Amino acid sequence: MLLFRSLGRNLLLITFLLITQNDDFMDNKIDFKIPDEVAAEALQHIINAATVLKPYLIALNAEERKTIPKVSDGTSPFVLKTLEFS
Repeated sequence: MLLFRSLGRNLLLITFLLITQNDDFMDNKIDFKIPDEVAAEALQHIINAATVLKPYLIALNAEERKTIPKVSDGTSPFVLKTLEFS
C-alpha cells in the first residue's frame, strides 16, 4: 500500500474498490459485478503502473503538501478552463 500512497488518492480509491468488491461490504446500486479475473488483471496493471512511475515520483513532507495549491469545487472550473486553453 505504501507504493500506491505515493501515486495519489485516486489510485488508492481504485485499489480499495477492487480489493473490497463484495456484496457484504456496501449496498450496490449498480447491478453488475466485476469478475475476479478482471479485477485481478486491473490490480496487476495498477501495480505495474506504480512500478514504472516510481523512479519519477518524489516524496513530499507534510509542510510541502500544505503549500501545494488544492483543487476544490470552487477552483475546478478555473482549472478545467485552463486545461482547455493549454
